[in-house]
Amino acid sequence: MQKEKTPSATRPSAVRKPQGEATLFCGVQALFVSLSTWLGHLFARRGQGTAPAREDVAIAHLTVRFHQEQAAKMRERVTFLENVFESTSDAVIVADRNGIIQMFNNGAVDIFEMEPVMAIGDNLFRLCTECARAGGQNVAQMLIDNKRIKNLRTVFVGLGGKMTPALLTVNFVQDLGEEPTAIVAVIKDNSEVERLTYTDPLTGLHNRRYFDRKIEEEFNRMKRGLTGTLSLLFLDIDHFGDFNKDHGHQVGDMILRRVAEELGGSIRTTDMTARYGGEEFVAILVSTDEAGSLILAERVRQRIEAIELIEDGKTLKVTASIGSATARPEDHASAAELIRQANMAMLTAKKNGRNQTCLASSLSDSAGLNKINR
Repeated sequence: MQKEKTPSATRPSAVRKPQGEATLFCGVQALFVSLSTWLGHLFARRGQGTAPAREDVAIAHLTVRFHQEQAAKMRERVTFLENVFESTSDAVIVADRNGIIQMFNNGAVDIFEMEPVMAIGDNLFRLCTECARAGGQNVAQMLIDNKRIKNLRTVFVGLGGKMTPALLTVNFVQDLGEEPTAIVAVIKDNSEVERLTYTDPLTGLHNRRYFDRKIEEEFNRMKRGLTGTLSLLFLDIDHFGDFNKDHGHQVGDMILRRVAEELGGSIRTTDMTARYGGEEFVAILVSTDEAGSLILAERVRQRIEAIELIEDGKTLKVTASIGSATARPEDHASAAELIRQANMAMLTAKKNGRNQTCLASSLSDSAGLNKINR
């Protein structure tokens, strides 16, 4: 699969036209074959050399007219269905019983960043496996097993790297013997729903619900050896209650937004930040060892320390205490333990004077903390 994004301005639908025209042609051909057979039987009964009766000619004309009207209606119906297929905002992909893609609409072009000429003839199973960031193998196996899928949550990645949270529904078209003859996949862009569900409205970062899901996913990926070490930063704004008490909650909200901005601007695009709750924030650092997490934590701390807010002629200084914990694939740990270690390291940073970073590996076992880095 090529990595360059195909311009969406040019979406040739010609590659799909022959499919509709072939379907229409087969239908019309069947009608006229039926008409020809009927007329043949009719005139055969009249005997060779015998002119058809006037009423038979009239019946023949009516029959031809009927079939012409049916062909016109079929043509209109095919055109209508093609327009519906192309105009729907959802991605719709039609494949044969073996998974070979036959139809690929504009909604699918938007999600997969792939023109129909590239998709038609490809395999739907492969497309779902390779382009799904989450659950791709499960989707492919369900399709192979002829299992229907309803609103399966996943994330598809297009050729240009565009990520689309989506809901996948797959149904099978069956013949009279209940054998599958075609596969219809409908993919609904779920980005806005995901944004509202998993975004903190005040800071714009991910919320606690998303973090809880994401840390489990990344921890499992790390345990399978897909990402190497995994680090977690746990951040708490120092003396945040005093800001609210002395200057009001509007100032407190302003500080939360600024801290979120500095946190998000300090980490890599492969990492993830979230508001954990209140004045607490977290950052998941993928494929990051302890030394790397310390560098990133200090970068975040220094950027927050540089924040200056003017309120009633006074300059408000903001600082934060940060705890960092790191897990490796060979460690006997869990995502919950990683969170606990990072949180305890943050509390230790506060206890030691605030506005500093503490590594979980530096905590004493006598304090009741089981080190992750054994």
